[in-house]
Amino acid sequence: MRKVSEQSASHNPGARSSRPNYYVQLAPGEGGHPVDLVVQQRLPLTEKCDSLMLFEEQVLAQLGADTKCFIDYDSLRSDICTERQEVYFNLGYEYGLRKGLARGKTHLPHSASELAKEIRERVVQRGLPSRETIYCLLEIVCNVAAMDETSTK
Repeated sequence: MRKVSEQSASHNPGARSSRPNYYVQLAPGEGGHPVDLVVQQRLPLTEKCDSLMLFEEQVLAQLGADTKCFIDYDSLRSDICTERQEVYFNLGYEYGLRKGLARGKTHLPHSASELAKEIRERVVQRGLPSRETIYCLLEIVCNVAAMDETSTK
């Protein structure tokens, strides 16, 4: 069983999101990818992985020379699992960043806090690239600043 950081390219690379991949951005250390190391500590699966490899060898032996279909199946299944794991990791990472930023800010009045929460949720739901999201937020800031100027005149 391959670790997520050791997976091959996807069968459908065009389907990937334009969002940042934080999992890939974390540089692997000498002992492996930091996430793989923590997961291995929290979820020791060495014996199960060994059993899985044994079963795979037995299936391949029973298939004889006709293993292409099984290997393609296993590769596709592995790619799907890898992509899902990366998306889960990236969602958790983004969620943690947003929560950390929200906690680090000064406390807003309840109505302003609710508006900020709603905007954050909409940004996540839309899945826009960071650059487009920043442009949208700048547009909002400019409009709010212009409204403030006209109300003070």
